[in-house]
Amino acid sequence: MKKRIVIVFTGGTISMEIDESMEAAVPSKKGEALIKRIQEFSDIAELSFDHFLSVPSPYISISD
Repeated sequence: MKKRIVIVFTGGTISMEIDESMEAAVPSKKGEALIKRIQEFSDIAELSFDHFLSVPSPYISISD
């Protein structure tokens, strides 16, 4: 039986790209795009994700 791994996606640095119009890095990638990069783990575990937020980590609050 494979292990089950849930990745909680919160945006942040790993999802950022430069937005030329804003001249800043902004969260832009979704969890689906990032999980495709780690498909080799699917041999050992069932991967799923929860797209919880899409904000830079300094903006995550206790209420989130």
